[in-house]
Amino acid sequence: MSKWNKKPWVENCEDGSQILHYSGYWDNGRMIILREALDADHPEHLYNYLKSEGIKPEDFGIYCPVEQGAREKFGSMTKEELIKLCWDLSKELDALYRAGF
Repeated sequence: MSKWNKKPWVENCEDGSQILHYSGYWDNGRMIILREALDADHPEHLYNYLKSEGIKPEDFGIYCPVEQGAREKFGSMTKEELIKLCWDLSKELDALYRAGF
């Protein structure tokens, strides 16, 4: 196992605080990649890498990139606006499928 692919762990301190130890990079065998630069759904993305080891990333200020992106893009929209957007996109996808795309 490469030093970049070690499992993350949490160290409990005497004062009750915790320290998260992890590798910010992933070695895929050909190159070393910054975990946060991977696609949000990649299993080695920093958030997913920590979750897969049973660590709650939110406890250490690391949040789901999908949720963060959605908040940035759609955070100011009302429920009705979001429903309309979903409906419009659904109709557009249906039209694309019918057209053979």
